[in-house]
Amino acid sequence: DYLIGKWVVALTEFRANTRGERALISKKTEEWIADDMLNVTVKGGRGYSAPNHLVVTASTNADDAAQIDENNSKWAVHRLNAPPMTEEEKAWVFEGFLRQPRARAVLAHYFLHIPITTFNPNADAPKTSARQEMIESSIAPDYELLLTAFEERAEPLSKGVVLTREVGEYVRKNCTLKSSNDRVGRLLCAPPFNGISQRYKAG
Repeated sequence: DYLIGKWVVALTEFRANTRGERALISKKTEEWIADDMLNVTVKGGRGYSAPNHLVVTASTNADDAAQIDENNSKWAVHRLNAPPMTEEEKAWVFEGFLRQPRARAVLAHYFLHIPITTFNPNADAPKTSARQEMIESSIAPDYELLLTAFEERAEPLSKGVVLTREVGEYVRKNCTLKSSNDRVGRLLCAPPFNGISQRYKAG
């Protein structure tokens, strides 16, 4: 019954913990995005179907938030690079402008002048670099394995200093993707691990 009375669905901090959970959530939200009719369940009441007019947005800090691939045309993914709003800017927008009587009229004027005649709901989602990054992240089981270990401070990332070769052996033993040591090293140097690479000579 979350959808009752909704026109806009905004999912904040959009992410699940495991690949299976991400697949289930992606499948559920695809129904909200693509289906012509919505099946609404009412707790303690009788369910019904309604025409789908939903606008669905999601925000996240995770690169692998949605389980998507090259064939998925439901999600447009964009990375926001603007700096965070200052406290003064937040106060001006949320405590100042939006509470003024003319705020609705200003916003209505703005959105009424945004052209939508070229929008094609059946077209593929824009192929942005952020979307490609999410595709690569969501189909990488080695990254998911290392991320879980990192968040839980478990093997093979329970220590502050690790050997790429040993982490690579762990990944190849516990993952369907037989990642090279070079790939494992690149993953460990990227967020959220942010590892610092050091080379040394044996002996």
